[in-house]
Amino acid sequence: MAPAQIDPVQLMETMKSQLEALFEEKRAVDRRSREIQVQISGLQQTVKGLVVYAEAQSEQSEQIRELAEALKKLAANTIATTLTEACREVLRSRSQTWMKPTEIRDELEKRGFDFSGYTSNPLSSIHTTLRRLKLGPDKLAENSQGGFLLPRKK
Repeated sequence: MAPAQIDPVQLMETMKSQLEALFEEKRAVDRRSREIQVQISGLQQTVKGLVVYAEAQSEQSEQIRELAEALKKLAANTIATTLTEACREVLRSRSQTWMKPTEIRDELEKRGFDFSGYTSNPLSSIHTTLRRLKLGPDKLAENSQGGFLLPRKK
């Protein structure tokens, strides 16, 4: 029995179609991920305000104290897995505020970002990340005082 012949044109067309479909699916997932992150950032800001309000009340029940503590932890939670994602999150959460790299570092540390896997110091890594974000599709803006701003997506 002779081996089956492979049609290279058909094989390449199939691979091309599969790649195009996967890239489109990834773009859709990335869009949805950005939408979810905006919602998370908004809820985190709301939660922070509610916690401040609850803590300012003179008479707090134990339940309110426990909820306020749980909400504080949730509001500080970050789901970023890379420094680039974490920097984007911080800049998005302060969408109309210019932030210096030291402020970004302080916010990342407050959110519990783990810098232990980086060989250089955190500020150096942040500067490198911000430089890359300026060159990429994020359109990161820098002012003359060394502050950075991530414009809102339209």
